[in-house]
Amino acid sequence: MHNLCCDNCHSHVACALNHFKYNGKENYTMVSVWWMINTQSKYVSWSHIGWNYLGFLIICGIVALCVWLGVDANNQ
Repeated sequence: MHNLCCDNCHSHVACALNHFKYNGKENYTMVSVWWMINTQSKYVSWSHIGWNYLGFLIICGIVALCVWLGVDANNQ
């Protein structure tokens, strides 16, 4: 059975890495696979990670600004 939170592609990769004892280790997890993808991939850099989350941060900033301006307008 495939579950998005507990049994996703990262867990399948971790299981395969553990089965084949990749780099002599058998303790890969979903988090360790995610971390390896984000830090050791050939085509991923810190700037690309930043670009990936930039849209989310802009939306959060707009929402925070609207809330701040709305609270400020009610105080006057």
